[in-house]
Amino acid sequence: MPTDSLEFIDPIFSDDKNIEREFYIAGVRHYNCCKKADEYAELDLNINENLLLVKDLNNIYDKYAIKITNKQNRLIGYIPVFFSKSVYKAINENRKIKCTIINKECNDSCEECVKVKLTII
Repeated sequence: MPTDSLEFIDPIFSDDKNIEREFYIAGVRHYNCCKKADEYAELDLNINENLLLVKDLNNIYDKYAIKITNKQNRLIGYIPVFFSKSVYKAINENRKIKCTIINKECNDSCEECVKVKLTII
């Protein structure tokens, strides 16, 4: 349909070197990254801020889930499922990984509002 959005994802293969991908963090709508609410404080996210990647060993939806947190260890969201297994493996291999905020567009739905650049060397 003309109104459907279609996006082709460039996969990360385990033998790839010097990987760079840009994508939106998954699940940010659950962690109040954009909206201000009385019971939650809005996360203070800044362009060019480096984020931390942590394996989520108790995730029941994705056995390779990778949490994305800020330096205060507050959960922002997750690596999208189509990249999670490769990033999980890169963490296990002690590869150098950098995840940096490149755009933040807060909106009412906040489905795709925090975009990052992931670099794996």
